[in-house]
Amino acid sequence: MYAVFIPATKKATVCVLDTVKSNQMPNLANLYNNERTAFLGSSSRRISTQGEGDDGSSVPEESYSFEVRIENDIKEVHRTLNKTLAAYKEEKRGPTIVVSQTLVDLPVSSKKYFISFPDC
Repeated sequence: MYAVFIPATKKATVCVLDTVKSNQMPNLANLYNNERTAFLGSSSRRISTQGEGDDGSSVPEESYSFEVRIENDIKEVHRTLNKTLAAYKEEKRGPTIVVSQTLVDLPVSSKKYFISFPDC
């Protein structure tokens, strides 16, 4: 599973790589909002939804919209992710950080638009 979350627009693109193109994903908007609400309700410390809380923690805003793509070709996944990042970059929203969390190295084909963002 690959995902790009864009907090400025509250949109997320989720790509699932599977051998068949059957969408068995739950409604991610409902799942996200339910988990967020449960986390906020169970927390005994003050957590901010805007900026940082008492302990430096923060929670993303509610009501993200999710685009889910089920693909059986990794090239289509990379194409979708690159298209999402390119569209974001063309909006010229200012300074941006792109974070990649992965257990395996990303192939060069998936890094096409990563290189157009500044490196830390």
